[in-house]
Amino acid sequence: MPEDKTENIINPSEKPARPAAQVANVHSIKHSERHELYIGSLPHPELLAKYNNAFPNGAERVFKLIEDQVNHRIKIETTNVNGNVSRSKLGLIFGLIVAVLGLLVAAFLGYVGQGTPAAVIGSVDLVALVSVFVLGKVSQSNERVQKAKSMALIAKGIPHAEHREDTQTKYDE
Repeated sequence: MPEDKTENIINPSEKPARPAAQVANVHSIKHSERHELYIGSLPHPELLAKYNNAFPNGAERVFKLIEDQVNHRIKIETTNVNGNVSRSKLGLIFGLIVAVLGLLVAAFLGYVGQGTPAAVIGSVDLVALVSVFVLGKVSQSNERVQKAKSMALIAKGIPHAEHREDTQTKYDE
């Protein structure tokens, strides 16, 4: 007599029961994350060890890149500072030449009897000298205030890229 195979057929509307052990595993799944923050100019020592494992003298190569970058930056900053000093000296020298020439022209005009033009040129020359001096001091003061704001933002942990004028008011509030 043929064997009855209807016992092995599962009704599609019925779901098979899960074993108790399988249900317990579903409820015991755990999720864990590890976040690590390392701030510094040098890579984390563990990362350097990984570089050594991945490449021959990997950590040494990383330090060489860092040293090269630091030397490059120092060279650029030195060139920038020296250029600013040179421009400043040239500006002072040419400003002195223009001011002395203006006063000499005023003195010559006064000597030849042209008192009014001499007074006008001499006055304009002196007012220009005083204005340049005062505006230079105001500009220097504004730079100091801007640098103080920038340092305060850095102390608050705001990245350097966000030190624009339009974002400073947002952080100052």
